[in-house]
Amino acid sequence: MGNQLFPVLSRYLITRDRVCDEWLGWCSAPVYEAIDLNNLVNDILSTKPLEVRNDNFMNEMYAEIAKDPNPRETIKAVHISDPHLDKLYTEGTLANCTSYLCCRDIDGYPTKPGDIAAGYWGSYWCDTPYRTLDSMLTYVRDEIKPDMFIWTGDNSAHNVWDNTAEEVTEYTISITEEINKFFAGADITVLAAMGNHDVWPVDIQSFAAPGINFPINHVKDAWAEWLTPQAYETFGKYGYYSQPITLKNGKALPHGSRIIAYNSQVCDSLNWWLLGQRSDPGHQFAWLQEQLMQVEADGGVAILIAHIDPNDCQHQWGVRYRALMERFQGIIRFALQGHTHNEDFQVNLSFSGKPVSVNSIGGSLTPYTEKNPSFMVIEFDAQTMLPVNMKTYSFNLDAANASGNTSEPGWALLHDWIDTYNMPDFSPSSFLDLSNRFKTDQSLANLYSWNRVR
Repeated sequence: MGNQLFPVLSRYLITRDRVCDEWLGWCSAPVYEAIDLNNLVNDILSTKPLEVRNDNFMNEMYAEIAKDPNPRETIKAVHISDPHLDKLYTEGTLANCTSYLCCRDIDGYPTKPGDIAAGYWGSYWCDTPYRTLDSMLTYVRDEIKPDMFIWTGDNSAHNVWDNTAEEVTEYTISITEEINKFFAGADITVLAAMGNHDVWPVDIQSFAAPGINFPINHVKDAWAEWLTPQAYETFGKYGYYSQPITLKNGKALPHGSRIIAYNSQVCDSLNWWLLGQRSDPGHQFAWLQEQLMQVEADGGVAILIAHIDPNDCQHQWGVRYRALMERFQGIIRFALQGHTHNEDFQVNLSFSGKPVSVNSIGGSLTPYTEKNPSFMVIEFDAQTMLPVNMKTYSFNLDAANASGNTSEPGWALLHDWIDTYNMPDFSPSSFLDLSNRFKTDQSLANLYSWNRVR
């Protein structure tokens, strides 16, 4: 990693121009221009359409749905994140080792009281064995039968101190192959985005020029059958893309339905290349804004997917993202991310303080950081593509390992958001109300905490 960090320091941080200009303010002819964040936000909001000026657009749409006395068709999507597959996971090895990642042959086997053996289906503080990934794919295919399968990255194991670009890339390709194998013949549309563990070194991606990232260059061919030719070409440059959502099963979607998979490496606070690529790495923010403008002009709707949630992004990027959520609240239906290994949600507030949209943060398939493996099912109203409910599925890792049943670990519904949290609907206002109820209802807060951790 050091040989990659030094060019960043020498080219971008410790330079004569930057020290004189930004650090000391002595230069009479500055090379760097400070960009006012407020001006950027005001520029985004300056074209805000009249119909969304009251910042209540989505809430009013949910109110209209509630008036419909007839049953409404739904589209079902599965969202998985952070599989963190570990090809070296070995049952019976030491699960409570002193290393950063356990359950490998190099950790040895339990030899003394208090040692814990790696279980058949996985272990806490270890990454995911193949059989757990395959059991999830089987359950999704046979029991959930979704229309869409959305996968938001972080695919390699957590041995970040000794992996390689080739190893990291192979994990993403391997999971791609497993998805294609298990979904062969199934009418399931796959939509994917890359995470910070899918580039090498972890978190690090340069946006200095298109097509220079090793994992992206090799993953694009594995994902070619999922991407349109235009999306394939765009993805190959910097790791982001946009394309129409077309369901394999032929179900109709609202006109202009589009998935926008942006690359959250442009806002990763640990991505040191951003020290020298600060205003708009890979021209992605301009591209994202252009995509949303085009969807709006076409009368379409958009779902956004990425790995790192905006709250964990660099401040300036998160503020601009918030401005986009307010400006395009009329077309953005939902946003899905992962990264934290915790199931969560974030309500996007307009700059006037009103709830305009929601980010859903999916839990992790990996049990690493003491989580039971999980995935989420989102039900979308087919007419509007508004999410109308979410359901979380999981299994108890300790119970699965202790049962002696090696045929399946016991995937089951953990909670239904509408029922469990007594939500009237899935509007931004309802999520904001749920957030406020957590502050005053201890039993509800405890229930939410229990559902999102083991």
